[in-house]
Amino acid sequence: SSKHGEFRLYLDQHEKISGIHCLFHGYLPTENLVQLCGIHQSTLPGLEEADDLFVFFQQPKVLAVFHDRFFDLRKQMRKAILCRQDSGSLIAEIVLNPETRDSERINKLRNTWHGKKFSQEVEERLRVFIKKYNEELPVYTVQ
Repeated sequence: SSKHGEFRLYLDQHEKISGIHCLFHGYLPTENLVQLCGIHQSTLPGLEEADDLFVFFQQPKVLAVFHDRFFDLRKQMRKAILCRQDSGSLIAEIVLNPETRDSERINKLRNTWHGKKFSQEVEERLRVFIKKYNEELPVYTVQ
């Protein structure tokens, strides 16, 4: 609850948004809320610490999630990573031990991710997305 109304997100066992409870007096673009379903909470940095979800979802860093092509971007990134010859060990580690969150494992995954340049590929796809939809996403700049 906040001064704006009541806003709750429900997560499934995989920490993906599975439900939304929102009571708000006034206009609220519901088509944006629908875009949240199925998104992993890690896609929204700072979500866990957010005191007011109304304010959180108005931040510029979150706006791309509401773009109607963001889901397609996520699918393209996933496909690109899965199609890479060197993605096997990283994906196997994630799939075989999804509940393990110890820091050693997380650091190993991070090192593999960066060492194999997955982050560069993802960042490049984000740059292309932002350039392509710059008029709809003016709060982002690409260097």
